[in-house]
Amino acid sequence: MSLRALVTGRLYGAPMRREGKAATFTTAKLAADTDQGTAWVSLIAFGAVGNRLAGLKDGDTIAVAGKAELSAYADKQGEPRASMNLVADELVTLKRPKRERRQRSGATQQGGDFDDDVTF
Repeated sequence: MSLRALVTGRLYGAPMRREGKAATFTTAKLAADTDQGTAWVSLIAFGAVGNRLAGLKDGDTIAVAGKAELSAYADKQGEPRASMNLVADELVTLKRPKRERRQRSGATQQGGDFDDDVTF
């Protein structure tokens, strides 16, 4: 059974460009946060979406939509886990909040932390 899904998360590892017999495609792993921990999504994308996915890097935050199939597996401790395989036909890159971007890059702002909302 397959369904249409929209998933948001962070890329885990760099996307990999691959050559098939009939087409070039890109695969990637996506870590999506849930109320029960991390859900792992295996992505595959073709054409323009595959090209865009191939240009991203580890840790980038994205939203993907497409045809999904759910599956179950047992982790190393024997606990049941769910996973999803998704054939992406839409992809949007998302930006991290300013504070998180500064912390990850190691940049600091002199004079304090300014996140003022400006109304026009």
